[in-house]
Amino acid sequence: MIEQVEVILSDLRHTKNVQKECQTINELAKMDATEALVNLYQSLFDTTKTRYIPEWAIRIVSGRITRSLILLGSITGVVRALELKQTQIKSSEQQARYIAAMLASAHTTEKLVAIFRKLSSDKDYHYFLTRLIQEMVVYDHNCSSVNEFKTFWENSKEKDEIYRLPLSRSELEHELPLRHFTPGGSVASMPFGPLSDKPSAIIENSAIELQQITAYSTKDLIEAALNNWMSESNGKVISGIYEAKSSLWPTKTQVSLPIDILKSVGLDKAIVTETSARRGFGIIFGAAANGGAYNQGIYGAEGRLSTWKTIAGLSGMDWSVPFDELVEFAKACKWYKIEVTSEWFYQVAWDIGLTVHSPADTLGILFATDTD
Repeated sequence: MIEQVEVILSDLRHTKNVQKECQTINELAKMDATEALVNLYQSLFDTTKTRYIPEWAIRIVSGRITRSLILLGSITGVVRALELKQTQIKSSEQQARYIAAMLASAHTTEKLVAIFRKLSSDKDYHYFLTRLIQEMVVYDHNCSSVNEFKTFWENSKEKDEIYRLPLSRSELEHELPLRHFTPGGSVASMPFGPLSDKPSAIIENSAIELQQITAYSTKDLIEAALNNWMSESNGKVISGIYEAKSSLWPTKTQVSLPIDILKSVGLDKAIVTETSARRGFGIIFGAAANGGAYNQGIYGAEGRLSTWKTIAGLSGMDWSVPFDELVEFAKACKWYKIEVTSEWFYQVAWDIGLTVHSPADTLGILFATDTD
């Protein structure tokens, strides 16, 4: 193993790409050659051993080592990788979320519980562990049956909104576009997009005057899942809550939409199709967890939290209501998907149009678009 490390270091001095080295690293991780990979990682940051090795090669290979150990390694390999990355995990929420998502996507519940036990005594890992547990929920691990998780969740006194989320998925959370990780990168499906060629079951709609009742706090809730599009990419978002009296409620063949918000996105009418709360959740979650055109999103745990905020806002519910009550109310709403062709929408891949009619006679609207 030591010889392989020396060979890799030697090859890197003359390499024009690191594909061969990255493949070797993957194989070593699968063989549980943890210490050899740790030795290689440490050598890459020893200037006496890396003279003439390009900085780009050091950056790529060191990243491949930690990702391979995290995704392919044994419990020991994962823990060693976390030790190598501990400064970033403890100081960067984005890194903590990213690594937690990789772990939850790649390993068994039993293995992840063992990793949790090894780290739980260090309070500096607290943020990371909360996100790891919620990433496990997102990836459908049976967290609610793990006593250590239940105790950790119930006894924590941190002021963190993540604790509003339960340790199991609700029935709305079963059409999630989950990110798939490999040592070389990640990929996720996109549950949204531009106008489809042949939309089915189109519902007639009309533009009418409706009274907007959106408070700033409600607007923040509605747009919570799309904040990453706006702050990290080229995203645009328009949203609102309107009074929708029972006489204006949609039927199977007719939906009324507020004229002011349609004009904001350059529409006279829209193509509206009925959808489910479950499908709506998946669309919003995809935008939050997996990001827009130029960013990676906020991953599953934080994505789940912000999606539920958006659900609360769109359905006109207060974010402080008990979680089970929020789920039942969202299920009772009527959900519609809006597809459009106006110039406001970039029509590349990242287009969202949703409207939600609630039993409390409110209408929530969310339009979002992004482009590269």
